[in-house]
Amino acid sequence: RINAWGPQQVVWDEGHMLQTEKSRRSKASKEIAHRPSVTSRIVLTGTPLMNRVRDLWNLVDTISPGRFGKNCFSFQRIHCDGKFEEISRDIGAKWKAEGATNILQLQKRLNHFVLRRTTEEVQLELPEKTRQVIRLEVPVKFHSANSGSLIDKRLINAILAKAVDGKVPQVVDLLRDHLEGGNSCIGFTYRQSIAEHLVTQLAPLGIMCRFIHGGILPSKRQAILNELREESLKGPVFLAATIDTCATAIDLTFATVA
Repeated sequence: RINAWGPQQVVWDEGHMLQTEKSRRSKASKEIAHRPSVTSRIVLTGTPLMNRVRDLWNLVDTISPGRFGKNCFSFQRIHCDGKFEEISRDIGAKWKAEGATNILQLQKRLNHFVLRRTTEEVQLELPEKTRQVIRLEVPVKFHSANSGSLIDKRLINAILAKAVDGKVPQVVDLLRDHLEGGNSCIGFTYRQSIAEHLVTQLAPLGIMCRFIHGGILPSKRQAILNELREESLKGPVFLAATIDTCATAIDLTFATVA
């Protein structure tokens, strides 16, 4: 449908979502971007690289076709330490490109068409932010015995989760104070169960409480945020959200405390 319009200029917001060349989003974006009618392509993002240098290739190839070669392998070989590594006799060698090499060369090539604005350059446009660090004591019953080894990642996660459970009542009290003081709040957490617990504990205050997690579709998440934003004009509201679901492309300016 977009192709039928014959667009001459294309702009993408949250451009880092184009990092995977095999996704349907990326394929559709390239189909539009590489049409003969398109003379201008612009990508906006606050996070051009999510994890690895190799994630940059498809984004660049979408807006500047062929700049880093016809496929990703030459780019990965030069700038991502790409090479075949022997896995086993049965599996054989596997292509691996997890590194970062020739970074100065890459920076010079990117400077040709990348415009970067730093925090210092836009500081006057940003509201003041106050950070407050509150140290919480974990009750003894939530302490974990020293096993003598913390090599097991599952063990580490279990110990951390247990410690977090011991802090939740204090967090609830802190949020309650903010909400009763007229502030709209957001509580971020890594665990869905904690987000649900916060909403359950704070709902009796008589304010609108909602939570967002990975099981909620993006369209539904936006509807929840719109509802909270409208209600925040009348009084304080509370949102509990898992960090990965509210990391990008979401307006949370209705909250004064996060």
